[in-house]
Amino acid sequence: MTVETSLLLYIIFLAVMVFVLYLLLTSVVKILPYEEGLLIVLGTFSRKLSPGLNIVPPVISNVVRMDLRTRRFSTVVKNASTKDNKIFDIDISVTYKVVDPEKAYFEIMNYREGTETLIKAMVQAVAGDLTGRELAWKRRTIEENLLEKLNEQVSLWGLKIENIDLDNVEMLAAEKDGLRYTNRIELAARIREKIHSETRKFGVAIESVEFGMEL
Repeated sequence: MTVETSLLLYIIFLAVMVFVLYLLLTSVVKILPYEEGLLIVLGTFSRKLSPGLNIVPPVISNVVRMDLRTRRFSTVVKNASTKDNKIFDIDISVTYKVVDPEKAYFEIMNYREGTETLIKAMVQAVAGDLTGRELAWKRRTIEENLLEKLNEQVSLWGLKIENIDLDNVEMLAAEKDGLRYTNRIELAARIREKIHSETRKFGVAIESVEFGMEL
């Protein structure tokens, strides 16, 4: 056997060993304790992978790791309009997690963005059914109703919303000024009516009562 032939056989042996090692390495997949894996073989979903070491077909497999830990994000709903035409900005915090990795990966392109968009739309709708005063003072009831309605939808995406908080419900500055003015007008009218009512008892008629109001 010539030196050239021996060298060629040696190179072929090394190539075969490297390929075998590559097949062994790509056939073993490690899934972390807080993850669940999705095994896709030749473009088709095959099965779920549990935490630990998993054997998969080499080369032709793709493994998607889904994080099952609880997550939290915050968002802001801008210019939410109530049924009495008050405008609010609403700060929202949401706690959620993936409970069905298969649905979360295959049923929606980006479940995080989808959830945020859905929450903003629902909050806008809820605000439109309430007065400004109800929106500001009934947060707990609103949060409970939102949680129930949201979970009905996101369950189709393999998610569960554990908590939703309306951290801050803030009326826009211009709306606040208008509301203060309206409240002062209403208060002045009630005082004026009270004065007229009391004076009538004594047979005294007061034509008008004026109040100086600093707006």
